[in-house]
Amino acid sequence: MDIEYASVLGDADSVAMMLILGHEWGHMLQFDLGLVGPSERLELQADSAAGAFLASESLGLSIDAVTARAEAALDAWSPEGVLRSNSTTDRLRAVLDGYTNGWDACLGYERR
Repeated sequence: MDIEYASVLGDADSVAMMLILGHEWGHMLQFDLGLVGPSERLELQADSAAGAFLASESLGLSIDAVTARAEAALDAWSPEGVLRSNSTTDRLRAVLDGYTNGWDACLGYERR
């Protein structure tokens, strides 16, 4: 966990924290599948995995609530070394794709 990012959020927001864990879980799955190396597509796939991870937690949040909280988290999160050419809009779209369509949607990013 990036301490600086956590301090930007103030009180630990559970959705933001789950998005971080889900994104990193996505990278772990990519590694297991042999999908490695820096690429915009793999970052979006990890964002999609974060959405699928969030959906698996059954928080009962509306899509509007997820959208607002994910957008705020993505706006605040700017880790060093992450490819920055993916816009917040693209990243949010990937999170929501994973949230609404599950892991199958995440696999589609491999072919994009």
